[in-house]
Order: sequence, then C-alpha cells, then structure tokens
Amino acid sequence: MSNVIEFTLPVPPLVNQNHKPTKDGGIRKDEKARAYQKGAGWLIYEQLGTETVNAFHDLDKPLSVTLRWYRGARRGDVDGVAKVTLDAMQGVVYKDDKVICHLEIFRFEDKKNPRLEVVVKEWVA
Repeated sequence: MSNVIEFTLPVPPLVNQNHKPTKDGGIRKDEKARAYQKGAGWLIYEQLGTETVNAFHDLDKPLSVTLRWYRGARRGDVDGVAKVTLDAMQGVVYKDDKVICHLEIFRFEDKKNPRLEVVVKEWVA
C-alpha cells in the first residue's frame, strides 16, 4: 500500500456560513455542512476504492495534508476551507484529525473548474 493518497473534492461551503449557534450557546454544523461531509466521504471512496481508503485510515500515524484550492470566486479564506475539509476527511481518511502534524494550503483562481485537490501522506519530520 502506498503511504500517499490523492483525490479531488468540490469546494466546501464557506465555514462562516455553515456553523449555526445553538440555544445553549454552542455551535453546530448546518445541513449544508453535514451534507458536504457525507458527500466528500463518498467521493473519496469512489475515487480511491474502499480497500485503499480503509488501509490508509488504519495507519494511525502522523500525517501531512496538502490542499490545493482552486476557487471559482474571490471569496472565502484558506483556514475556512481547511477546517471544513479536514472535518470531512475525519472518519474516512483518518480516525481523528489529531494525527495531522503538517498542513499546507495553496489558493488559486479557476472560475471554470473550482475544486479542491487533496494530498495526504505519512508525515516524516
């Protein structure tokens, strides 16, 4: 098994628009964010196959994540894209995002084909 996986996801919803306050003062994800997370999981399995995803998920080693965000409009910030994407990969690519030791985010403009390219690999310091 390779210790590197690559896949492409749709651009996630903006983080400031998908977290709603609760009555008790907490914050919850709205339906749009939950739907993105579920859909992202299916897309990852579709692109990589169950065997590859499950083997990677069971590594339980420090990981490095690279996000190449091709945004279709000049809005949103990189930390919001990272949060939603890392949350969407939790339980699919890795058990818990605490295994992420290194994160790189690159932003590009592509009005015709907005997307998020993701590379996850074993982190070697």
